[in-house]
Amino acid sequence: MARALCELQAELADDWNSENIVKHPKKKGLKIKKFARKQSKVNKCVDENSENSQLLEGNNIKVKALGNFPSSKELATLTKGYLKKRCKLGYRACHIFELAERAEEGKLKLKLKKTSSYEEIFDKLSKIKGFGPYACATLMMCIGFYQMVPMDTETKRHLQQVHKTKKENAKEDVKRIYDKLELLEYYEIKFGKLSMLPNSSYHIVTGS
Repeated sequence: MARALCELQAELADDWNSENIVKHPKKKGLKIKKFARKQSKVNKCVDENSENSQLLEGNNIKVKALGNFPSSKELATLTKGYLKKRCKLGYRACHIFELAERAEEGKLKLKLKKTSSYEEIFDKLSKIKGFGPYACATLMMCIGFYQMVPMDTETKRHLQQVHKTKKENAKEDVKRIYDKLELLEYYEIKFGKLSMLPNSSYHIVTGS
């Protein structure tokens, strides 16, 4: 899903396939910065091994462009339906779109300070629609707080398969076991050094 959003951002930024991008009818006035395309130089991240490659206009090679993660401004110009279908976001599309809208309308006011405690920040994040325990814990780790390990179905599967734990004890077990970065080590035994894994293979790092 994150990859699909970055591919979408590349299309939005350079106006690729613009006729296929469904814009929000009320937000056509929001302009997205576009970069001029030059056939002689494609300044993009390219994954030549991707199955779903795109044919660059004026070239005979197939490449796939990755942009940045889209901004709230870019996402707010789209429709929920298009965002859901284009990036296969499922129920998350509504939450992402509404979050982008709130950010652009100035309604998302977290008012975080450098002195804000873990509990204070977590509480504010958890009040945002669509931010459950997993999303909050993940975001907290992104800003330097590691008190809570993000736990999803993959985490629970690993605990039950490798440690024979029970579902009802998952929260306690994940804190006890994952403090040792065990899941990372488990995956690297199976797939090799994850930092060396090409992004086209990220999807294999799961229980499947």
